[in-house]
Amino acid sequence: MIWERLTGQLLSLCVVVLMACVAASFIAMFRRKTVQPIWLLWGLLLVILNATILIFGKAIQQSLPLTSFLEWNWLGKFAATAMTLIAMHFFLRLSAREMGMTLRQNPGSLLPATCGLGLMCAIDWTIAALSPGISRLTVESIAFQALMPSLEEELFFRGILFVLLAKAFADSWSFAGTRIGMAVVMNVLIFGGMHAVSFPELHFAFNTQAFLTSGVFAAVACWMRERTGSLLFPFITHSAVNLGYVFLGSA
Repeated sequence: MIWERLTGQLLSLCVVVLMACVAASFIAMFRRKTVQPIWLLWGLLLVILNATILIFGKAIQQSLPLTSFLEWNWLGKFAATAMTLIAMHFFLRLSAREMGMTLRQNPGSLLPATCGLGLMCAIDWTIAALSPGISRLTVESIAFQALMPSLEEELFFRGILFVLLAKAFADSWSFAGTRIGMAVVMNVLIFGGMHAVSFPELHFAFNTQAFLTSGVFAAVACWMRERTGSLLFPFITHSAVNLGYVFLGSA
């Protein structure tokens, strides 16, 4: 079972990474910009390692008597978070400031970031309210969704992966008061693709709604991260969106 899940997940990752690389290459060629392959390679390797840790973490959690009763992948999320911090500090030598691990917000960024928070909550809470039964309201669900996805995914996708992609694609352009570039495009494609592409029983499946909702969230979260210089607002927004799905989607 674990090998089938791992194979399906890795196939999904290959499709997502290929899709993102092809799109990024075409855009980079169109804009006549060069790519630094070493940073792109680091980023893609970490994407695969991150997903593999999540899968095995879930399998180990289910096999341990003390944790088998848990519904959500606590062990996988903790292990993936630890991997991100280890890679950041010991291998890539990135500072906390580069990663956005600071409470300090750039001057004039609080109001725009708050508007982004409100926009994402309005979109995703509406979807959750229109999709009854998509979640179960339990104490574990509340605790997990309030903390773990936002902690692990924001540190990885808007933290270390965003930094590596920004180094790989040095181009940028101005949008809504900040500078964005191919790092944002790649982030959107990878984050959206990982939520949308799957291989149930090794058959390709693509969830368009999941891609659109996850992709829009990734775009807004990347913009928040650049606008504020911090992961604080992406973290808060991610937690608020997920809790909305728990409470509204369980009706």
